[in-house]
Amino acid sequence: MPGLFDRLQEEITHQDKVAGMSTVDLLDMEDGARQIVQLLMRRGELSLAAIAEALGSEGQDLEALATRLQDVVGQGFILRRDRDGEAFYHTSFGRRRRQALPLDLWSMLADRADEPAESAETDPEQGADGP
Repeated sequence: MPGLFDRLQEEITHQDKVAGMSTVDLLDMEDGARQIVQLLMRRGELSLAAIAEALGSEGQDLEALATRLQDVVGQGFILRRDRDGEAFYHTSFGRRRRQALPLDLWSMLADRADEPAESAETDPEQGADGP
C-alpha cells in the first residue's frame, strides 16, 4: 500500500504532465472516452463496477471498459487510485494558468498612449484615393 508521500509524488508528477489540460480538450476526445470523463465529472470518484453500471456495460464488456479506462488514464484526463484492493477513477484537469503580466504594465500603456496615431493617408488599406 503506497504511503502518503508516494501518493503526493504521484499527484505532483501527474500535474506536471497535464498542467495545460482543460475541459475544452473534451471536444477532441473520441465518444467513448468523452462519455467516461463526463460521467466522472458528474458523479466524482467511481469504481470500475460503478462506471460499468452507469454506462450499461456487463460481463465481457468489463475487460474492454478496463482497457478504455487505462487509455484515458494514459491521456491524463483521469487518475486511478487503488483503495482496499479496488481501483477507483476520478477526473484530473489542469489548473487554469494565470497570464503573466509585465511588471511595468502601466509604463508600457502610458508609452503606447503617447505614440501618435497613424493618419488615414498612410493607411495602406485605404489607398491613395481615400475611402
